[in-house]
Amino acid sequence: MSSFIKRWNKSVLSLHSSYTDAHSYPNLNTRISSSKVSKQSISLTDLFKDTIIPSPTKQAMQSLYYLELFIETKRNFPFTIEMSGLDSYLILYTKKGKYRLTYENTQYVIGDNTIIFLDCTNYHKLDLLEQYWDFEMAYVNGQQVSYYYQLFHENGNPCCFCTSNNDSITTLHKLFSYEENNSNTVELIRSSLITSLLTNLILTKDADCNQVTHIPNHIKQMMSILQNRYAEKHTLDSLSDELNYNKYKLAKDFKRYVHKSPIDYLIDQRMKVAKQLLVTTNKTVNEIAESIGITNTPHFIHLFKNHTMITPLQYREKKSHYKDSM
Repeated sequence: MSSFIKRWNKSVLSLHSSYTDAHSYPNLNTRISSSKVSKQSISLTDLFKDTIIPSPTKQAMQSLYYLELFIETKRNFPFTIEMSGLDSYLILYTKKGKYRLTYENTQYVIGDNTIIFLDCTNYHKLDLLEQYWDFEMAYVNGQQVSYYYQLFHENGNPCCFCTSNNDSITTLHKLFSYEENNSNTVELIRSSLITSLLTNLILTKDADCNQVTHIPNHIKQMMSILQNRYAEKHTLDSLSDELNYNKYKLAKDFKRYVHKSPIDYLIDQRMKVAKQLLVTTNKTVNEIAESIGITNTPHFIHLFKNHTMITPLQYREKKSHYKDSM
């Protein structure tokens, strides 16, 4: 079993598949009870018919962007995946169907011709809402993926509209076409394609935001304050005074354009920085909490667990173990 499959299995909190899907894959029959698959015995190749599971070399994992899994599939209702703590990034393109995404304490209803980009260390849940779901999902990794992820999530929304002829989707399909066993050439091609895919995702998201939702200046300013001055104490009153804007209108507009409240957005920024500090420094949990503006350490641990389903020390240990295994 590949390293990624083991990590994927450990990260699954629950997985529900329809009766129809279960009988489409006979090897799953002994593993399904009340439409729930035991996370200890999930076979991805059984669960998803068209699956690529490459095994990147250690050199590729250290130096390149690399593909960990690619799935092209159709599912029937009901279908649910609930996960947390996977050291990978998910790019999921929905051709047809509607599902509910729960991510960073926010729920989104997502439909046809959309793409999402998730950091899978965070808790996330995908619930199919309609009878049928046609989608493609790629798990990608590499040291700089987090930078693209942060750019994609600047407005707090993990989703954007993406038609089938978009450059992002074209590149996604090219990734699927490289089914050969790993070689230096194939790994370099995959890395180049993932770079193009991530770049196109940012351009697509920017175009989508400009065309569909033009974010007003006062909201951009407020986002910048919360992103760059996350360690400061902010209230709606203080933000209203600084931006010279009615606080009730400010809160309403922020929710409309960013899809979450100012306090939730601030907490998200703090948790992102906390994750970086846990991995890149030897600071204690108390020191990290104080550096991001949270003086109550138990409260910080509670917020962190809400975002990742694990404690800060468990997150540090998991990340450290993953790096050691590379």
